Amino acid sequence: MYKLLDSGDKFKLEAFGRYKIIRPCGMALWPRRDEKMWDEKNVDAIFTREQDEGWIKNKLPRSWDIEIKGIKARVKPTEFGHLGLFPEHLEHFDFFEKALGGEKEIRVLNLFAYSGATSAFLAKKGCHVTHVDASKPMILWAKENTEINGLEDDAVRWITDDAIKFVEREGRRGNVYDAILLDPPTFGRGDKGQVFKIEESLDRLVSGCLELLSDRPCFFLFTNHTPGFTPLFLNRYFSSFQGRHLKAGFKQSGEMLLGSKEEGFPMGAYYRWSATGE
Repeated sequence: MYKLLDSGDKFKLEAFGRYKIIRPCGMALWPRRDEKMWDEKNVDAIFTREQDEGWIKNKLPRSWDIEIKGIKARVKPTEFGHLGLFPEHLEHFDFFEKALGGEKEIRVLNLFAYSGATSAFLAKKGCHVTHVDASKPMILWAKENTEINGLEDDAVRWITDDAIKFVEREGRRGNVYDAILLDPPTFGRGDKGQVFKIEESLDRLVSGCLELLSDRPCFFLFTNHTPGFTPLFLNRYFSSFQGRHLKAGFKQSGEMLLGSKEEGFPMGAYYRWSATGE
């Protein structure tokens, strides 16, 4: 289970399963709701970016598993303060389920797929998932997520590659997918020195992805944390593809929220389309 417990003074207090963790959150400019919750005696780990970046308190194990949306996800503290799970993405799991409508054998392409919780969720729903990430350690982590969910290794097609190069290669091969999701970074660098800058690569990436959609697509999801990539921007950007690739269906753009609407805050934006329903 994940829960945002409190936020304020540029930090957030979260629970990943049984462990309570404090991490930076620059946009949490309001005061904390309950100072007692933040007492170091009551938390298991603190990560800071002030002065010497790193974990200034860490009583966490090397890894542990939590339950989210009907699956298990493996959590690991990294040197960058990441834990292998972006909770603001969990709302999309309900979208996937509605879009799939119980259908099996859906071919899904997951780009910039990170540690693989989404791939595990979709594979458990009977989808044929192709998981693409430029980082080999992330691919290994994602394989752990399929294993702890009782999935065979071949339940997911694993690709360690640059996302754009893979998309364009798939296009030349004539391969298509019924659903595509991508979460490109603002800036990224792969294990082999591949550099990704979203302002320079967005059109090439999105156009290539949409060309890979089958004649009967199920869903498309674009998520991003780049400043300026607001719901309004994404809606306007993707409207230029409406009719050519994203035909009649349900479309929506919005903010990804960490926590509730009342006490949470936005953590990026999304654009999503599905053939039917919400």
